[in-house]
Amino acid sequence: MREAHALLEEVPCDLCGGTGVEVLRAASQEPADPGVVFRASAGSPLTGRLVTCARCGLVFVSPRLPAGTIIESYAAGEDRLFVSQALARRRTFAGPLRRIEALTGGPGSVFDVGTAGGSFLAAARARGWQIDCCEPNAWLAAWGEREYGIAIRRGTFDEQDLPRRWPGFSAVHLYYFSTATLAEMLRKTGFELVRTRPHVARLELGCGLNRAGNVLGGLPRVLSRAAGALRIDRWQAPFWIGQTFAVARKR
Repeated sequence: MREAHALLEEVPCDLCGGTGVEVLRAASQEPADPGVVFRASAGSPLTGRLVTCARCGLVFVSPRLPAGTIIESYAAGEDRLFVSQALARRRTFAGPLRRIEALTGGPGSVFDVGTAGGSFLAAARARGWQIDCCEPNAWLAAWGEREYGIAIRRGTFDEQDLPRRWPGFSAVHLYYFSTATLAEMLRKTGFELVRTRPHVARLELGCGLNRAGNVLGGLPRVLSRAAGALRIDRWQAPFWIGQTFAVARKR
């Protein structure tokens, strides 16, 4: 236990990078075995020091084990207690999926980061979603593949070889704003962001599918040809790939 304690490291705020903290709760004892603490079904009480960032207020545990040690500990071993609740988890996920579909207009594509045994994706697949995922724990991933027939990528999200295949990535666009970066840019130029909402564009079906096909290939191109053959390629249809309508005012 003292060896694990010696490995603890102070970490900066993951939100703003600040290093100044206020202690909310002191460490109650030396850290427990990482192999016991870092598993999907773990319910060990917090023993580490809980702090809040003095700059932005994010609450987190510091000092703590290095990230590599945490991932290594989580990735190893079995977790039969977690998978024993698989049926209950699938039933639990049905409600959130319905709420997501109400916002998205129906099933789409989902990538589950840290899927554990795959119960969420099993529920999503049953509702018509296209699924993909990754999971660091090899035992849980193998269980999910046997139980649900889901191909589960091993490792963390950062370790996956995934293309960023978004049709909005275009040679004509030199900047890509999130709400946060847009708000900051406006602030620096004397404006304030008042409101944002999704901006849904209308394009002829053939044009929209062709633009998607330039990035995604495959299915959009097939659909574009089908739309032409059916003479519906000139029909106007709504398209949304992340565009945002923003309202700002001068301060």
